[in-house]
Amino acid sequence: MKYTQHLWRLVVALGLGMSAVMVGLSGASPTATAHGSVDNPPSRVYACRFLNRNNPACAAAWRANPQALYDWMEVNIGDVGSQHRARIPDGQLCGAGRDKYAAFNAARSDWPVTNVVPGADGKYHFSYEATAGHATRFFKFYLTKQGFNPNNPLRWDDLEEVHNSGGSGARSRYEFAVDLPARTGQHILFQIWERSDSTEAFYSCSDITINNPGGGPGPVTTVPPTTAPPKPAPPKPVPPKPAPPRPKCPDPKPVDVDAIDAAAVATVLCPAKRLGRN
Repeated sequence: MKYTQHLWRLVVALGLGMSAVMVGLSGASPTATAHGSVDNPPSRVYACRFLNRNNPACAAAWRANPQALYDWMEVNIGDVGSQHRARIPDGQLCGAGRDKYAAFNAARSDWPVTNVVPGADGKYHFSYEATAGHATRFFKFYLTKQGFNPNNPLRWDDLEEVHNSGGSGARSRYEFAVDLPARTGQHILFQIWERSDSTEAFYSCSDITINNPGGGPGPVTTVPPTTAPPKPAPPKPVPPKPAPPRPKCPDPKPVDVDAIDAAAVATVLCPAKRLGRN
């Protein structure tokens, strides 16, 4: 009996040891399979992990804590219980108030920026990549107010709620069609994913500029219909010039028949009275 118990303890110890070795070899934390982030427009942690590692702000985040980038899907608070504003201080929203993700709170304008463009329906289409799906109470999106300066720390009062998805089931990918208010300049799109099957929530910040401020459909270039130029009016007919009047012959004069040869031409053109002889 004692031999059997000893053998069982040895098997369990070996199993735990192998698990620790596998985690160490993978370079991942035990939570690496959870849970997600906004991939369109990419959040700061997603962009720095997968898209633009050499960006100055991303490079600073990598230097600060590489593990935070490997755990890009875990910017969360496990027991927040809907108390987001009470649990996350101003200036720490993008890192969920956690020291591990503090680098993503840096107030600077050189984070990777995405220019978002509305679709044909006039809405902006965003998406969330979930490495582990959960039953959802809501996804909320907030946009910084007009006049926000990205070089200042992000505060709750800087934000305006622009979309609430409502509840949904567990999925591997979530998509949203969002109306955005008019904005110019660089802004932050802050997002909260709150689960309905636990007290956990996830957070992200995406740096954006907005094409076609006001949320309407994108500009459409129209070509005016081509109108053929009017045909020129046909020239007015020019009446033919009247024939010049025939020259009038002088009144015929008596012609001496003896001088007929000298006056031959005149007699051809003009009749002449013959002058008879006595």
